Amino acid sequence: MAQMRYLYTLGAMIMRYPLREHVNRNWVYKAYGIGLVLCLPLFAKITASIPEPKKKDAGHH
Repeated sequence: MAQMRYLYTLGAMIMRYPLREHVNRNWVYKAYGIGLVLCLPLFAKITASIPEPKKKDAGHH
């Protein structure tokens, strides 16, 4: 792909942004990913433990 000389549009700026370098060099992204993977089972257990709401009787308002 030819390199763009002038980045006029937002799409062109986003395409040229070095996101891979930021992710590879910054520990925050890795810590977020590891924390999310470790917490997902806990979140699923908490969500499953919430009881379903009771259905209201048709006779009472």
